[in-house]
Amino acid sequence: MRTHSEDVPVEPTVTLADNALANKVANEMVEKLSEHLVTSVPEKFNKANEPNKNKD
Repeated sequence: MRTHSEDVPVEPTVTLADNALANKVANEMVEKLSEHLVTSVPEKFNKANEPNKNKD
């Protein structure tokens, strides 16, 4: 089972989580992960949907 996005290296993600826990503030972690999701999800969706474009 994969536990992380292939596009996000595990180390920075773990570091963000560790910092959030140490500082008892998740804002930076949430911001960085949100930035990544905003760009990566549409890209992956569009790439996955490309083969379906020619079916119509």
